Amino acid sequence: MRVDTVEKRTEAERVLKTLLQELDFSQILELVTTAKNDILIPLSIFDTPLHPAEALYKYLRENERLSNQDIAELLDRDQRSVWASYRRAKKKRPQHFLKKRERYQFNINLFRNRQFSILESIIYYLHTVHRLRTKEMARLLGSSPNSTAVLLKRAKVKHGKK
Repeated sequence: MRVDTVEKRTEAERVLKTLLQELDFSQILELVTTAKNDILIPLSIFDTPLHPAEALYKYLRENERLSNQDIAELLDRDQRSVWASYRRAKKKRPQHFLKKRERYQFNINLFRNRQFSILESIIYYLHTVHRLRTKEMARLLGSSPNSTAVLLKRAKVKHGKK
């Protein structure tokens, strides 16, 4: 086993022991099942010429094999707009997104809050959780640092932070 794998296993065992003190086994099993079924969205799908919603819906339809109705319910969107966006995305980019292991992934629930645009949610998450700078986020998203900074500022204002 590699060192990082051993460290991860040791950390997981420590967390599990702590959980076992607080919860019974059935509660832990429910948590694991819920976490395993959560859909993770890779950052790389947003570094395409597609609109962020188009990229997200295309990924969910083709890679996660969800129906338009499932996507609409998951993201609190109208099923017709999901269908239209997916159709546009398929015309612009016929090939599927490649599934690969990525450093930055987002839980599908990040995109449920309609108060924030998809990019605002992504940029705010990368800034607050991963402490990425505007320049780095712009590089990852294939956009300009200025537009990334504007999106971050809007997200902070909406979150009530200066």
